[in-house]
Amino acid sequence: MACLPWLINKYDVTENSLVFYSISPRIQHWIWTIALHAGPGTDFDNLLRLLGSSMHLAVRDQGDQELLENAQTVLAQAGLAKVQLFLQLDPKHALLSSLLDLIMGNLPKIPRISFSFSEDQAVSTESRKKTVNSAQMDLYLKGALLEVEKCHACVQHLLSALRYTHSISPVDQSEFIQMLYFHAKSSKGRSILPALQPVFQSLPTTWVIDLSEGKTSPILEIMRLQTCKKPVELRGQTEDENELKNVLECLPFITQLRFNDCIAIQDDDTLAAIQILVKLFTQAISMGKDTLNALLTTCSYSNFPFAGEDKDMQMVFLLTLFSNQTEEGLLPALLPLYQSVPPVWVVDLSNGKMSVLLEILKLQELKRQVELKDMEENEEAVDELRSFLQCLPYVSQLSFSESLSDYSAARDRVLELITLASSEGDESLKMLSSVCSYPTFPFAEENEDRQRTFLLDLYSRAVSAESSVMPFLKSVYESAPNVWTVDLSDAKTPLLLRILKLQTVKKPVELRGWSGKEEELSRLLECIPYVSKLRVSTNFFYKNPKKTIQVFLGLFTLASSLGDEAHRRLLSVCSYSTFPFAEDDGYKQTGFLLDLYSHICSQQTQMENNKLSFVEKIFQTTPTIWKVDLSDENTSALLQVLKLQTVKRPVELRGWPEDENKLRDFLLFLPNVPKLSCDEKFLQSLSEFLSVDSQWDPKLVSLLLRPTGFAFTLAGLLPSRICKAVGEVLSQDPEENFSLTLIPEAISWQGAKLLLSNVTHYKKLRMNEVMTLKMAKMARRCGNSVIIEELQLMLDNPAPAVTSRLALLLRVWTIRVLDLTKCQIDGPSLICLLCLNSSFSIRMSQETLEEVVEAVYSAQDVGLTQLLMEKIDGDLSLCSLSWDMLQYFLQQSKRPIAVDVGKIKWDVLNIMEVLQSQKEIHFRGVNSQFVSDTLREIYKQRAGHLVTQLVKSSYNQINLREKQLDPSDFNALRFALHYSDGIRLDLTNAIIPLEELGNVLKFLDRVLELRVDQKLLINLIHTSVVSMNQKEETVSLLRALQYKLDFSSQDEIYLSTADCRAISRAIRCSVSDIELTIRDCQVEESGVEELFPVLHKVVFRFDKNLLRQFLSVTLSDCEIDSRNRASAILKAIGKELDLSHIQLDGQLCTALGLVLKQCEELSKLDLSHCELTDESLDHLLPHLHKAQIVNLDNNNITDQGAQRLYTDMANIHYTGTVRLFNNSLLDIEAFVMDSRFEILPCLDENKRTIQQQKQKIKSDPLKENPSSKAAQKRQDLMEEIDPEVLVCHGKISYRFQTSTGGTFQCKATGLVFGLRKQACVEYRVVPYDRNILSNFEPAGPLFDITCSKRDICQLDLPHCETEVEAIGDLVVMHISSKRSKILIPTKFTQTHVAVQVHGLCKFGILRSKRRKQRPFVRLLGQVLLFLEPCITDIEHRLWVFLLSRNVPPSEIQEQQKEYVFIKSSSNCSLRRNGKYKLISDSASHTVQPKTYVFKSVSNGYHHAAFEVFFDCNVTEMRLKIQDRQKSKQSWNRRVVFKANYDNQIKKEIQHDGQGGPSLTEGDWRAALCDILEELDEDQLKRLKSLVKTPEGLPPIPKGKLEKAKGSDLADLLVESWGFPDSVKATQSFMKKLPRNDCAVTSKLRPFVEQFGFVQSQIKV
Repeated sequence: MACLPWLINKYDVTENSLVFYSISPRIQHWIWTIALHAGPGTDFDNLLRLLGSSMHLAVRDQGDQELLENAQTVLAQAGLAKVQLFLQLDPKHALLSSLLDLIMGNLPKIPRISFSFSEDQAVSTESRKKTVNSAQMDLYLKGALLEVEKCHACVQHLLSALRYTHSISPVDQSEFIQMLYFHAKSSKGRSILPALQPVFQSLPTTWVIDLSEGKTSPILEIMRLQTCKKPVELRGQTEDENELKNVLECLPFITQLRFNDCIAIQDDDTLAAIQILVKLFTQAISMGKDTLNALLTTCSYSNFPFAGEDKDMQMVFLLTLFSNQTEEGLLPALLPLYQSVPPVWVVDLSNGKMSVLLEILKLQELKRQVELKDMEENEEAVDELRSFLQCLPYVSQLSFSESLSDYSAARDRVLELITLASSEGDESLKMLSSVCSYPTFPFAEENEDRQRTFLLDLYSRAVSAESSVMPFLKSVYESAPNVWTVDLSDAKTPLLLRILKLQTVKKPVELRGWSGKEEELSRLLECIPYVSKLRVSTNFFYKNPKKTIQVFLGLFTLASSLGDEAHRRLLSVCSYSTFPFAEDDGYKQTGFLLDLYSHICSQQTQMENNKLSFVEKIFQTTPTIWKVDLSDENTSALLQVLKLQTVKRPVELRGWPEDENKLRDFLLFLPNVPKLSCDEKFLQSLSEFLSVDSQWDPKLVSLLLRPTGFAFTLAGLLPSRICKAVGEVLSQDPEENFSLTLIPEAISWQGAKLLLSNVTHYKKLRMNEVMTLKMAKMARRCGNSVIIEELQLMLDNPAPAVTSRLALLLRVWTIRVLDLTKCQIDGPSLICLLCLNSSFSIRMSQETLEEVVEAVYSAQDVGLTQLLMEKIDGDLSLCSLSWDMLQYFLQQSKRPIAVDVGKIKWDVLNIMEVLQSQKEIHFRGVNSQFVSDTLREIYKQRAGHLVTQLVKSSYNQINLREKQLDPSDFNALRFALHYSDGIRLDLTNAIIPLEELGNVLKFLDRVLELRVDQKLLINLIHTSVVSMNQKEETVSLLRALQYKLDFSSQDEIYLSTADCRAISRAIRCSVSDIELTIRDCQVEESGVEELFPVLHKVVFRFDKNLLRQFLSVTLSDCEIDSRNRASAILKAIGKELDLSHIQLDGQLCTALGLVLKQCEELSKLDLSHCELTDESLDHLLPHLHKAQIVNLDNNNITDQGAQRLYTDMANIHYTGTVRLFNNSLLDIEAFVMDSRFEILPCLDENKRTIQQQKQKIKSDPLKENPSSKAAQKRQDLMEEIDPEVLVCHGKISYRFQTSTGGTFQCKATGLVFGLRKQACVEYRVVPYDRNILSNFEPAGPLFDITCSKRDICQLDLPHCETEVEAIGDLVVMHISSKRSKILIPTKFTQTHVAVQVHGLCKFGILRSKRRKQRPFVRLLGQVLLFLEPCITDIEHRLWVFLLSRNVPPSEIQEQQKEYVFIKSSSNCSLRRNGKYKLISDSASHTVQPKTYVFKSVSNGYHHAAFEVFFDCNVTEMRLKIQDRQKSKQSWNRRVVFKANYDNQIKKEIQHDGQGGPSLTEGDWRAALCDILEELDEDQLKRLKSLVKTPEGLPPIPKGKLEKAKGSDLADLLVESWGFPDSVKATQSFMKKLPRNDCAVTSKLRPFVEQFGFVQSQIKV
């Protein structure tokens, strides 16, 4: 290196390092050439460090033997890290064997290979591509040859190293793979094609087939080598039928069949693509049904026929295809294609294709979404709108394009549609209303600002129109928007009150602006009765925090001046947990609330006192958690606010205060906080503060921090003063399970001793290198016993001494798990750890583990090998192993080993040898190709004894997913099943010829579980019911399917009449009930009738549309047949019948009435939104009393129909609730006094007018305003709620808040609350006082309930009794602060007892001790399991609880929170005072006690019934709870432990990342130029076509666009649209091209993230 003094100005020479600032690749190549010729005297380690671990070689120097030998020496040095290899290519020189041997011999040390060309040589783009392809091919061929001859794993390494050199163009990738295939196929000697399979799997990402080149045959050969399917893009034209046939033969290997996006630019290209598609379908029809179905499958994706999401291009193609094929006779074949694509029809009113769209929609079974665009006003557009009205019966949702910059056109189109629909009659207007009634109208996706502007503008224009518009608006504003966003300064905001009055359901209102005028607040206050929540937007708050406070202060003042009613209404819309924001952003919310409180307290006036009273009431419901930034000024106000809340809330801390006195006050108050959470570095910050105070109490701080679990981080400089303070806190409870992260920059040995010398147990300990060295020194000197459950080292560049220090720690201390996954440590240096006698396991990264395995294999030491297997538990699944290495470890290991079959280079004969060795091995990553090849070889050798070994190693599963099976596969599979039993066979998406399906059925009697996709399932059923052994084969099929026929999937399935007939015949063959699921399927009408005869034999799961189909064919000429069908439907639907939103005509109502006639009782009948009239209701009236809840909301029932309903229900006691909201009712006075009816007068002005004309009644104020009576009724319709759960000092409290009155059941406790109005309820389980129980004993938990006593009218408490007499003996104890009282329940059910509530405190169920208990009375019980892992090195412990069903499981989980809760079905029945024992099928287990007497008394802490001790290796067992006296099993379950345990131990602390500096417009221009350079010619052409019609942006003149290239195009985009909009537009363009690869998204992502655009659209 002394010959390069002229380079010294490029070095930065410091005391310890020599670093290059910058250097070109050419100079780096010169340096390496000189250095390699200089020989051994050169410091290559330092050179590699200086040049970024990269070596530069030139192809033209590969004849220099000395240079290559020295390069080999450099790469072979054991101490070197990975080396990146840069090859300088030359078009005139191919890679020679000498250079190839150098690369292959050192491939594991070369993570990346890059190519470049000499700067002195001019090389064309085409020549560069050919030279790179040639180099890649030479490398792959050489690597494959070595794999075949020497079993070296080369190809997978090459694929990873060359991943950045492959072209990203699918065309180039397709050409390269074809060339590689031809060269590999023509190679002499053994075939190397199997070794190249990883390359064929990875490339190309998309096949590009040019039909004009005639190369489909070889592509088909290559596809057959691939196990994964890929998309195919067709280009060019052909008249050769063989080419089309080859394409069709490729279909089993294709996921999507596409055309190039550029065909949409020219009409001729579109027509040419359509011709190719037509020829393919014609050819497929001639080849048979299977080929046609396969073709339809590859075309049935949402963007067909393009890769990008350009709806306009797609619509043009599909409409043109349909119009061209109407006369060609291909329409039946294309119909399934139009059933699946597109998801949304985008209709351009200017293209005159509405008639074509109508014909397409008529052929579809399901309604589709339609989006309108091109809002130019002309006569043709009006005619198109009139034609569009005919499409409404086939449309599910009508939306408008968001790309429109002017919404006035869309508004006018809506009004025109209303006018046209009104002129055609009420039916047309109803259909238009139905397609426009959705929450985001008029857009497909949520856009609150645009939607608000549109809806207000629509109303302002509609109020002056004719009255026919109002019913439409009523329907639209009922559903849209979900939230009203309001700028009070907007001139159109006054319209909001009129719109809100149209709505029967209250909605939230979000404030986004205010000018400061009081009259604007007055208008807002008028809207409050129609608002559910009042909130402010986040942007408004951040921009104007003071103004946000002024808004609410102004509202409080106005409400107080208007009286109690206005005050109460405003309070109701502000009393929610996240007030005043939509989402829970605790720190922002806490800051607002404290600022609001401080502002009010600063003004000592009577008015401010009223405001303070108002705010205090809000604080009772919000927030759920106080999230406090201690650095804020208003932290002191928190202490005052916390005292105001009757229910204490948890507190979350961050930041640090500047005022020490403020912190001291805060710390003194914290013991009153039920739960505290804080930043990981809080302990360090607190200790720094307290260490200077001689009066601080470490025990108090320890108690304070205990709720956090002592999970803290100590970092930076740690002086002894801080270490001492932290250590004193930790030493208060040395047995605590601490989770500490110790990553100091510097700490003294004395400081480490002060910090940790008194701690004896760590749950998890993370350390950096500094702390590792100090801990080792402390362990050697102190010698105290320390237990560390998991030790994780975080070492970037560990020193050599770290390994020895770590070994010292492992010898002195007890460490269960050593985690080195985040430690960049040299593998061979860990060998010394394997030799330690300590019992611990090691986790390593893949790279480190491979190095350790390689070193152990090289040593060939049996003892060392066994130690390695013990430390890693035999898991080699992360390693890429050669065949020789696998053989060695199998022979030497005493324990089972696990390997990933995809990471081992072996052939089928090697696999056979492994199976014959009888060594226990577990195969992971098993794919269908591996299984197929192995089964074939076993069958070939007739080695039946190896089948058991293969199945055992594959976890009793034979995986043939997505595998194309031929007769030899079936012979092998049949042979394998003959020698095994209880196999799980997976044939999902397998390609099986129809003629071979009979072979599948013949061996299913040996299959325990069969998995198939829906299409294969249908084919198997067809085959089984027509086979000669129909009964046996069908029963075998159903048994293998676990008696489940599931036809629901994401891809919609069409069931024909023949399909339904076959399903029905199969079900008849079964002696067991079948679980039949048909959801999201299209079922042929005549096919429904085929299913009727078997409905009594199935557990049917279906959707409402299928139920409608069943009802439509229920009635027949034969009355007996009709009754039988109705009975079959009734059995299938169970106890709930839901037909909401299904239009029911007279015939359907008659059929439904017949079904209800057969019924005895229903829990719920939902007929809301069914367009029921009085006439259709008459068919149902005789049977509605059989339902406990009847929902008739949103129908067209008038007063006459409602009166008949009321008369029929007069003497009925079973029906508890009848809902009649939003019907055509005026007179509801008779219903008000009957608590079963939930009803309001008609709110629809149109319905009111019609009803008034019919009845000809005069206005009666009492009848028009019955709300004063109706509001007093209780809602009996029960709603299940998930309460908020808070834990304080191990005690759980529950809380929920409702916006209305009604009946609400808590999912956690089973309590049912009857509420008169909206309320906030809090409750918890507390222990009984035995002194007041007297002659009673607890029969359920005691609940302490907090709520306004006037809000709760009834309380239902869950019980667990099963007999009527026992239920009748139950009473309820009410314990208040003054006395206790026994309440007699007012209602008993099988699950609850109910009492009327007149005052709140504590309620619990009791049973009398005096009544003689029957000896065998059973109770509803539950079994809960908790796993205590690793109580010793070899044992787990399972705690088994036997409890009454009414004990909340959440209480037990909290009591046993240190253990792992094992989820299992827990319900059982238990005998009071019965003796039970626990039985397990596991051989290695111990149970104590032998028997347990079950006591149903519920009070306080619950103790486990049994303890089960079992071996750590047991991952599942069957547990049984058996009654010793009755000899019956009360509970019998298969319990799996491993998944639950793994989920518990895999939790890791997440660290927040920090953002970088802001990017400038100049940065964006440079990045955009780089992005454009990544595009090929077709993509640039496509990009310019997109730029011509940008969405929501001004178009760029065509002249400028055509001339712009490269950087000029980038500048044009930025100058035309600006910095942010050009970034967003580029993001959209790249998605449509599509270019979502790393080369583009890595440049685009920083700018997308800076502006907050949707990141999920950017795929890296």
